[in-house]
Amino acid sequence: MSWYRLVICENKEGRSSNRFRALAIDSATLINADLNKGTRANTWYNEEPVIELLPLLVEAARRSMDLLKNGTYNDFVAKNLPYQHRIGVLKRSDEWKVDPDAKNAYWKDMDEETYRAFQSYLPTNAENKIGRLKSFTANDFFRACYLGYKACGYPLGDKTPEQAYLRYADGRDEGLTGTGFGLNEGPGSTTTALPRGLNGTTAPAEAAIRGRSSEAEIPRM
Repeated sequence: MSWYRLVICENKEGRSSNRFRALAIDSATLINADLNKGTRANTWYNEEPVIELLPLLVEAARRSMDLLKNGTYNDFVAKNLPYQHRIGVLKRSDEWKVDPDAKNAYWKDMDEETYRAFQSYLPTNAENKIGRLKSFTANDFFRACYLGYKACGYPLGDKTPEQAYLRYADGRDEGLTGTGFGLNEGPGSTTTALPRGLNGTTAPAEAAIRGRSSEAEIPRM
C-alpha cells in the first residue's frame, strides 16, 4: 500500500487580481494554471489529468466510507497510515519531555508575573462572571482581531482595525467582508473599499494575495 499527498490550491476571483489553480500529488504538479491568461490553450490547465485522477479519488472515498460504516476506519488508520502523514494533538508536557528547548522557546516571552496573572484569571471565567455580550458590532469584531494581531507582533503601521483584518484574515467571517468561500461566502464589502458605516468612513481594503489550499492523504490500495 502506498500513500500520496494531494494538494489543491485555488485563488478565486475577488480575492486578488491574480487568479490561479493548481493541483499536485506529492512533488508532481499536474495542474498549474494562470487563469488571468484567459483561454485554456494559453495556460497549463487542462482537464485530462484530473479526469484520470477522479476514479482513484472516488474509489478511495468509497473504501473510506465502507470502513466508517463498519467501524474499522480508526483501526485501519492506526495500522496503515505512516506517522509522517498523521495530524493530531500532542500534550505540551509530553513534547517538552523529549524536547526541552521547545519549552524554553514557549516561555521565553512570558515572565513569572504574567504567568501568575493568567492563572488568577482562570477561576473568573465562569458563566455567571462574564455573561453574554449585549451587542457585538462589526467594529467590535475588527478591534478584537486587531488586538490579536498586535499581540502576535504583526506589522500594523497606521492600519485601522478593518484594514488590518483584510490584510491578515482568511475570510472566515460568515460573509461580513465578502472575502470568504463556501459557508463563509457573502456580499460583504467590495474588494476596493469597505462599505460606509463600519467605521463611519470608507476605507481601502488591502487584501493580500493569498491562495486557498487544502491537503488530503489518498491511500492507494
